[in-house]
Amino acid sequence: MDATESDRPFVAVVCGNASDVQGAEHAANVLDKLHIPYEIKVLQAGSEDIEAYIEEAMSRGLGVVIVSTYYTYTDELIPSIREILLPVVRFATGPIPKSIRSASLNIPLMGFGREGAIKAALFAARVLALTDYALRLRLRAYSQPSSFASEPQ
Repeated sequence: MDATESDRPFVAVVCGNASDVQGAEHAANVLDKLHIPYEIKVLQAGSEDIEAYIEEAMSRGLGVVIVSTYYTYTDELIPSIREILLPVVRFATGPIPKSIRSASLNIPLMGFGREGAIKAALFAARVLALTDYALRLRLRAYSQPSSFASEPQ
């Protein structure tokens, strides 16, 4: 659901490069099923574009930020958004680190690949459901075990 078509709070899925978009689409599938508006943005890592985008998006009702990074040991997108007063989570599309010491933990890491993207989207949904009773009901229905079986690979 396109965030520009709604006046409800929305989720921004921010990717550091185009290769992260495929992983972000797994999060988008969950957000679509829950009828949560979202935007997927590819913004150059470490650029001022990220901060400007988030400031502008907050004026339109941005509620949660999901960051997609390739590596877990870099916070390439995060220095620009670490200080915002919104929930921010991320998932990694790249290799799983050999140890937790390899993962940068400035922003909560929801997981890796498809499963990490789904967990990040569900976290965003739970945050938005705090003030949206209808979403809370949709989330409860979606969270039944059979819902995950139908998620595309």
